[in-house]
Amino acid sequence: PHGAPTDEAQQLYQQAAAKHYFVEDDTGAVYVSPASPVKGGAGIIDFTNSSAAAFWEGLIARATTTGIRGFKCDYGEDFIPNLALSRNPVSFSNGTTSTTARIYPIEEHTAYHAALDKVFPGDGVLIVRASSWGGARQADIVWPGDLDSSFAHYGDIMSNGHSVGGLPAAVIDVQTLAVSGFPAFGSDTAGYRGDPTPEVELRWMEHNALAVVMQVYEDGNTRLPWAISAAAGDEYKAMATLHQQLEPYNAMLMTAAQMHGDPPVRPLPLAFPSDAAGVAHADDEYMLGPDLLVAPVITAGATSRSVHVPPGKWVHWWTDQIVDGPADVTIAAPLGQPAFFARSGGLVPMLPADIDTLIDATAPGVVTLASRATEMLARAWAGGTSSVTLDDGSQIQVTDAASGVTVQWSPGKSARNLTLDLDTRTHAGGAVTTVAGQGSTSLAALGTVAAVQASSRSAWALAGGHAWIRLVGAGTAVAH
Repeated sequence: PHGAPTDEAQQLYQQAAAKHYFVEDDTGAVYVSPASPVKGGAGIIDFTNSSAAAFWEGLIARATTTGIRGFKCDYGEDFIPNLALSRNPVSFSNGTTSTTARIYPIEEHTAYHAALDKVFPGDGVLIVRASSWGGARQADIVWPGDLDSSFAHYGDIMSNGHSVGGLPAAVIDVQTLAVSGFPAFGSDTAGYRGDPTPEVELRWMEHNALAVVMQVYEDGNTRLPWAISAAAGDEYKAMATLHQQLEPYNAMLMTAAQMHGDPPVRPLPLAFPSDAAGVAHADDEYMLGPDLLVAPVITAGATSRSVHVPPGKWVHWWTDQIVDGPADVTIAAPLGQPAFFARSGGLVPMLPADIDTLIDATAPGVVTLASRATEMLARAWAGGTSSVTLDDGSQIQVTDAASGVTVQWSPGKSARNLTLDLDTRTHAGGAVTTVAGQGSTSLAALGTVAAVQASSRSAWALAGGHAWIRLVGAGTAVAH
């Protein structure tokens, strides 16, 4: 807005101002946003004006037509209706004033999605931080803005004032947003305000690995795990691999959120309303879907933590320890081994661990999802009946009865083979000693788990209370 235009951006600014495409003040002049990062201030597009929205969509098209299919919005997406006790004197083209301006983020995000959908119908993505009520249709992913790079809780007194919250706040955010209609949330790993310690970086990474969205970003070398140390890089790789392996499970949760409104991340009081003791842990534990209980380490220096286990039987992911709930237990949680449990009766579909990337790649030695698309893994814990239907239409069902644990596999459009790790220790009929095919399914008894995993035909093996079952093509197996 200042001086004669010297570049295209300034020329566009003058054009937009002349056509009244900006939010204006009560005098009809361009309203200068106090949140503008531009020196001297700048205007903000009035997205309630259809011509202004079309103008902005045209600018967005410069990016989308080159192949960019997503945006992460920051400054300018939130409208500030007042400062202190004074209302800002603004006027939108549709009559909106500062008293009704909380709709502004939805208007802006709608414009972005309209531009994305013209080039990538239904396949563009928008990451935002300011969508308000009703904005979930446009806010594909929500991020919280600038959290503290620490273990601070919201309101803690810091050297520079009160904390906006660090990792503990992110753990609360992911739950409250999920149950408020925003199922996909991802905080910056290690926060943004200040320099994180390696411990903050790695603990935050563990939490994000066990949520729907996991991201890291560059800010010098302070937030790149592989720049901290070789050990930190190895932990990042392990957690990123775990997160990627859980992609079929998370995708299933997101489909349920879209179709039925089921939150993929669930606070304990919501998931187990009769368990009064769970209320005390609502801020620091959560369910990822129906089958995984996650208890992130959010305290500096901790190598273990107290976990409230809800009603039922639960199995520690790393050690196979079985805990009968409801109970409070102390669990070892060294770096690289976040505390989380699977529900007895749970069924978690997974990708093979050797996949490097979900997108196409041509670099030699890189293992892509497409190259392993025929393979599906799963972990299951005997107890009741569980079933999942995956994105490609493949189906897994595990049914526990006194006579045996029945595993049924129906291939989909891409996944043809299933390798299932079945924990049989909670089987209703006692210890499992053999696995047999049912109907036309023929299973080979192999001596080791590795042999089953590598088998080109349907096979099984027993190891440490687990039955490893591989079904090549459609089939049914019974462990008894």
